[in-house]
Amino acid sequence: MNRSQMMGDDSIIEGISHMLEIRKRNGKELKEVLKAVAFRDTGTIDVTDKGVRIIVDDQHNQLGIAYLPNEAFYAVLLKEEIVKFSIPLNALISTLSIIDHHESSVKLTYNGYGEQLRVMVEHDDSIVDTTINTLSLSPDLAFDFQKDHLKARVIMKASVLKDAFKELDPSSSGVMFIIGPSSFSVQTKGDAGKITTTIPKQSDYMEALECDRVTHTVYRLVLMKKMDKALSICSKISLRIDKNGIMVCQFMMEKCSDNYQIFLEFYCASDADQPYSDDEDGGDCNMDG
Repeated sequence: MNRSQMMGDDSIIEGISHMLEIRKRNGKELKEVLKAVAFRDTGTIDVTDKGVRIIVDDQHNQLGIAYLPNEAFYAVLLKEEIVKFSIPLNALISTLSIIDHHESSVKLTYNGYGEQLRVMVEHDDSIVDTTINTLSLSPDLAFDFQKDHLKARVIMKASVLKDAFKELDPSSSGVMFIIGPSSFSVQTKGDAGKITTTIPKQSDYMEALECDRVTHTVYRLVLMKKMDKALSICSKISLRIDKNGIMVCQFMMEKCSDNYQIFLEFYCASDADQPYSDDEDGGDCNMDG
């Protein structure tokens, strides 16, 4: 079954024989999304008639997904229900590295299993045309997130979590998320002692905080730091923790258009074996907004 979804002049379809063709006028936006989610070199591109997903995981503790709706592209042409392949993301990011403004355009074409991804970038008065070898698909990492059994849910401005992450002690192996009915805190314990940053529910940074009782959940610091780039390009974050300690952070990207919204989503497993006590005094930082 052949399917096509176009965001522009239908005449652009004429003469196209690729299994997949994507055209985007704002190449800088695509570059920023890729950099935000590419915490590993290998990633999967998954295209349907609803849009494009960029999927990255470490095969164990963390999964990152970027969601770009069809409206984010000038044109998307599909000749299959689903087109899915893996590539070295750093190679694609490197190709897009010449882009420094929103007017640069990108064209991606792919002809099926084993074929290369062709990337054409039009930047100022020059055109870069390159190919990237595709890779065999690996099984996607799946998290059994219990969305109907949440311990806590928080919606806040991304800037405040970005500032809180700056205070994390890099010598700490873990980060404790302490969420209660009246506040949200992140805490590390390392060479500098215990450092806690607290954001009260009534803070201007907070949009929503839902939690029946105080919960303590620990995650590996290295997993949290992999979300730094997403925090830097997003305006709002929704954070949910289920009964098993799985955390889902959804980032709403700063809008470049009123016609669509791009989301980044990270799944993280808790570190239940992390040796972490809460009985020492240390530094505290309060962000009231």
